[in-house]
Amino acid sequence: MRNFSIRIKLLLGFISILLIMALIIIVSIGQLQSVNSTYAELINDKTAKMLKIKNMVSAVKSEQVALRGYIIERNDKTLKSLEDSHSLYVSISNELAPTLYSQTMKDLLVESDTHEKEYFNFTKQIIDYKRLNNMLMITNLLTTQGPIIVNNFEKAMNAMESKQQNDLDTGIADAAKHSSDVSRLLIISGIISIILGLAIAIFIGRLITNPIIAVSRAAEKIAAGDLTGDAVKMNNKDELGVLASSFNMMSNNLRSVITQIGSNAEQVAASSEELTANSEQTSVATEQIAKAMQEFASGIDLQVKVVGDGLQTINEMSIGFQQIAENTQNVSAKAAEASEKAVHGHGFIQTAVEQMNSISETVNGLAEVVGELGSQSEEISQIVQVITELSAQTNLLSLNAAIEAARAGEHGRGFEVVATEVRKLSHQSSESAQQISNLIFTIQMGMDRAVQSMEAVTKEVKSGIEIVHTAGQSFEYIQEAVTNVAAQSEEVSASVQEMTAGVDEMTGSMRTITQVTESSAAGTKQVSASTEEQSSSLEEITSASRSLAKMAEDLQETISRFKTR
Repeated sequence: MRNFSIRIKLLLGFISILLIMALIIIVSIGQLQSVNSTYAELINDKTAKMLKIKNMVSAVKSEQVALRGYIIERNDKTLKSLEDSHSLYVSISNELAPTLYSQTMKDLLVESDTHEKEYFNFTKQIIDYKRLNNMLMITNLLTTQGPIIVNNFEKAMNAMESKQQNDLDTGIADAAKHSSDVSRLLIISGIISIILGLAIAIFIGRLITNPIIAVSRAAEKIAAGDLTGDAVKMNNKDELGVLASSFNMMSNNLRSVITQIGSNAEQVAASSEELTANSEQTSVATEQIAKAMQEFASGIDLQVKVVGDGLQTINEMSIGFQQIAENTQNVSAKAAEASEKAVHGHGFIQTAVEQMNSISETVNGLAEVVGELGSQSEEISQIVQVITELSAQTNLLSLNAAIEAARAGEHGRGFEVVATEVRKLSHQSSESAQQISNLIFTIQMGMDRAVQSMEAVTKEVKSGIEIVHTAGQSFEYIQEAVTNVAAQSEEVSASVQEMTAGVDEMTGSMRTITQVTESSAAGTKQVSASTEEQSSSLEEITSASRSLAKMAEDLQETISRFKTR
C-alpha cells in the first residue's frame, strides 16, 4: 500500500467496502431465494397433497350422502351424484399417486383405493336391493358390512392424512429453521462488513494523515527558525513520499545556505575590524608624515620609509576588500539558490493541495452512491410492507372462508381445512416479511455507519488540506527571508566595491607622495596636498568600514534567527 498513490489507496479502500457490501447483497438474495423456494415447495407440494387427501375423504363422504339420499328418495339425481363422487375420488387418486415418494404413502393410497372401490361396489348392492324394495337386506348390509368398509377406509385415509401432516409440519419446521439461519448469517455478515469498513477507513486515513502531520511539524520548526530538526523519515512512494523527499532536500539546502551566510558574515565582520585597524594605522602614519614635513630637513629618509609602510598597508586593505566582495557575491548566489528551492517546494505544496481536493471530491461521490443504496433499501422496505398487507388480507379472506365453511356444515369441511392452511401460510408469510424488514433495517444501519465513516475520512482530508496550506505559508515566509538576505548581500557588495575604489585612489595618492618625496624636497607643497587628500580618503575609509560593520551586524542578526546546530 505504501507504494501506491493517494488516489489509488482511496480507490482500493472504497472498492473493498463496495465489494463487501455487494457480497452481502448477493448472499442475501441467494438465501432469500432459498427460503422462497422452501415455502413454495411447502405450498405447491405438501399442502397440495394434503388438500387432495382432504378432497378424497370429502368425495367418499359425498358417496355416503348420495347413498343415503337414494335410499330415502330413490332419485336418479342422487345416483348421478354418487357416480360423480366416485369419479372425483378416482381422478384425485390418479393425480396424487405420481407425486408420492414415500413407500408408506403409496401403500396407504393403494389401501384407501381398495376400500373405496369396495365401498362403491357395496353401494351398487344397496342400489340393487333398493330397486327390489328389499329393505331387510339393505338394513342388514348397512349395519354389518357398511360400517366395517367405511371404518377401514377412514383408518387408511386418517393414516395418510396424519403422515402428510407430519411431513408438512417437518417441512414448516425446516423452513423456519432455515429462515432463522439465514437471518443469523445476514446479521453476522452485516456486523463483519461494518467492522471491516471501519478498519479500512481508519487504516487509509492514517496512511494519508500521518505523513502530512510529520511534514507539517517539520515545517513549523523551520518557520520558527529551527533548522536543527532531523529529516522527515517516510517510506511512502506516493505523492506524500515525493513531498517529504523534496522537503528534506529544501531543508538541507536552506541549512547549508544559512551556514554559509553566517560564515561569510563573520568574515565580513572580521574584515571590517581589520579595515578599521588599518585606517587607524594609516591615520597615525599621516600624522607622522605631517610631522616629518615640519621636520623635513632632518627626517626625509624616515618619511619615505613611513610612506612605503602606508602603501603596503593600503595594498593589504585592497586585497581584503576584494575577498569581501567575492564572499558577498557567493552569499548572493546561495540566497538565490535557496529562493529557487523554496519556490520549488511551494510548487509541490500546491500539487498536494490539488490531490487532496481530488480526494475530497471522490469521497463525496462515494457518499452519494451509498445514499442511493439507502434509497433502494427503503424501496425494498416498501415492497415488504406491501407483502405484509397482502398477508393480512389473505388472513382475512381465510377467516371469511372458514366462516362460510362452517355455515356449509358437512359439505364445507374440506374447504375449512383449506382455509386453515391458507391462514397458517398467511401468518408464516407475515412473519417472514417482518424478518426481511428487520434484516433490511440492519443493512440500512450498516449503510448509515459506512456514511459516517466516509464523513470522518472527509474531515481527515479537510484537516490534511489545512495542514498543507500551513506548510505552504511556511515556504512563503522562508522565501521572503531568503530574499531579504539576498538584498542585504547586494548592498554589502555595493559598499565593498565603493571602498575598494577608495583604496585604489588612496594607493595612487601614496605612490605620488613617494615619487615627490624621492625626487625633491621642493615637492613639500605637493606632499602636503597629498597628505590632505590622504586624510580625506582615510575619513571615507573609516566611514565605509563603519557602514560595513553595521551591515555585518544586521546580517548576523538575521542569521541568528535560524538554528543550524
